[in-house]
Amino acid sequence: MAHIHLLTKEQLEQEKRFNLEERDFHVLNQIEYKESRRKAQSILRFIRKGILLNNGSWSISFSKIHKDYNDWVNKKKKKRPELKNISLKQIKNIVNKLKDLGLLIIENVKKRNCYFLPLP
Repeated sequence: MAHIHLLTKEQLEQEKRFNLEERDFHVLNQIEYKESRRKAQSILRFIRKGILLNNGSWSISFSKIHKDYNDWVNKKKKKRPELKNISLKQIKNIVNKLKDLGLLIIENVKKRNCYFLPLP
């Protein structure tokens, strides 16, 4: 029997905070290939959620992002078959592309990447 998990109103509002904004989509449209753009959108929302849950900055390694993202994808695959696991190299390339597009700020703090969102 299938279980349906409904979010409370507060949880739904919390999740909406993590959604990408119109300007983010506009910038991401510079990515030529549809699948690359979709992956970048997914990774950006994932990192954005981590940043917002950690009070504006998120100190995490590429390999930890890779593991956490793929764990999240594996949980969501049944409902969203378009989601696919991504390699560590793809994660690095996408995150660096997001930085180049100005959608993320990355600073190296004590040999770890610290992620921030740019001011609107």
